[in-house]
Amino acid sequence: MNAPGKNFLKVIGILYLVFSGLDILSIALLGTMDAAQLEAYKASKDYHYPITVLLLNDLFGIFMGIMGIVYCSTLEKAKVLMGIAIVDLVGTAIFLTVDFQWTSLIIGIPIPILYLIGAVKNKNVA
Repeated sequence: MNAPGKNFLKVIGILYLVFSGLDILSIALLGTMDAAQLEAYKASKDYHYPITVLLLNDLFGIFMGIMGIVYCSTLEKAKVLMGIAIVDLVGTAIFLTVDFQWTSLIIGIPIPILYLIGAVKNKNVA
């Protein structure tokens, strides 16, 4: 049977992989800082979350990307994809309540919503 949400899930899955991969790269670059630079970064206004929280968020994004790409045409996995999209939306909302940033609002909310739309389209057919 045709999966109407296939393109949504595949494209958004690729975006998750790209953005999460780039973010992990930026976290890895933090590891190359010497102690003084790292302390200065932690004291700056750009440091809001522990690095482990950011890394876990990015690993979850990679997981979502892989799941979206692999199961984009599998109608039986639509509920699972819907669940992980909702978990990501809740996580993004929590991040926004701790520290509101316009870029998080503009990018962080629509991407999981589009992922959820693709999963709902597949679920409606299943």
